[in-house]
Amino acid sequence: MLVGVDKDKASKGPTSPKEDAKTEAKKSKGARFITRVLNSAFSLLVIAGIVGVAMFANQRIQQDAAVASEAARAAQVATAVPVRTQVAVAEDAFLVPRSYVGLIVPDRSVSLGFEINGRVATRHVSVGERVRQGDLLATLDQRRTEANLINARASRERAQAVLALREAEAERMETLVEGGIVTQQAFDQAGSNLQAAQADLDSANAQLRSLEIDFEDTQLLAPFDGEVTAINFDLGDVVAPDRQILTMTSRSQTEAHIGLPVEVAEGFDVGDRVSIVHRGAVVNAEVSAVVSRVNAATQTIDLVVAFPNGTVAIEGERVALLTEQRVEQVGFWVPTGALVSDLKGLFAVQIAAEASDDQFEIARAPVVVHFTDGEVAYVSGALAEGDQIVTEGTNRVSPGQSVVVAALEADQQ
Repeated sequence: MLVGVDKDKASKGPTSPKEDAKTEAKKSKGARFITRVLNSAFSLLVIAGIVGVAMFANQRIQQDAAVASEAARAAQVATAVPVRTQVAVAEDAFLVPRSYVGLIVPDRSVSLGFEINGRVATRHVSVGERVRQGDLLATLDQRRTEANLINARASRERAQAVLALREAEAERMETLVEGGIVTQQAFDQAGSNLQAAQADLDSANAQLRSLEIDFEDTQLLAPFDGEVTAINFDLGDVVAPDRQILTMTSRSQTEAHIGLPVEVAEGFDVGDRVSIVHRGAVVNAEVSAVVSRVNAATQTIDLVVAFPNGTVAIEGERVALLTEQRVEQVGFWVPTGALVSDLKGLFAVQIAAEASDDQFEIARAPVVVHFTDGEVAYVSGALAEGDQIVTEGTNRVSPGQSVVVAALEADQQ
């Protein structure tokens, strides 16, 4: 049997053990290199597999997340609370209704008294009685005045007689002096006597007129048509000229005096039409005067308002002027139902803010309430022009909650 022999070895002949060891070493080194290459390739394959699996898993996760997000979004839309909104419109100012109280006063009121001393003899009227101009209200005892009048008339008649005598004497003296029968001095004396007699008559007439006026003053007469509102005397009272014994008011024109702050009164002019609440009804009245004097105690100015003819009112009745005051403040009108409680007792409104294309979420905007009439409120704060203010359903939503804006859906339909 033949045994195969390596041709290279056969050609080279027999080798030494040292050479055989080197050859074996080279073979071992090559085998290790090939092993490392194979190991590296295998490792790369493993890593590539792992990366591929990871990428596939990540893609699946993203797909699952997208599906879950879409499902959550659909669920959120399905469970969104419907609300109604209104668009926030900014205003530069707002009007505040104001009411100012005043009193009915007569257009004329006078306290009467006698202009001479005397004792009250008669009273012809009672409190509340309507009188006409010139009606007799009361009289003083006239006996002394009548006696003085009689004496004064007699003095005037005596002065008239003396004057007639002096006139006749003067005429005779003028004729005699021309004929040279009397002296010029006698004529001058007659003229002087005539002048004195005329002066005495003038004095008697003046005295008589003064007593006649005193007699007239014993009668207290109504100075105008009106009503007796107070009587402050009794029969038999002795009164002096400075004592006010009777008060009268005129009801021909009803007026009211209303105290207003200076800055408010400056907004009215004579002739302006105003609304006055009287006995529960609103009366259309006219401004007849704006008193240009500030009351030192109240720091107000009186506005005099004339009521229409025929208005029945009693002195001292309370009335109210209805007006509006403009307040400069940028803000928004919102329904009172849109207000919700906020921190520290303040208020806020809830806004439907657009979260995505068709999605709205609730956001809260703190506000300050400047005025409310019970139905609407004027507010300012963290609001902007165009914000969708939730007006209905505020108690069913909270910040961050998804909502369906019914008002917008209605507009789009």
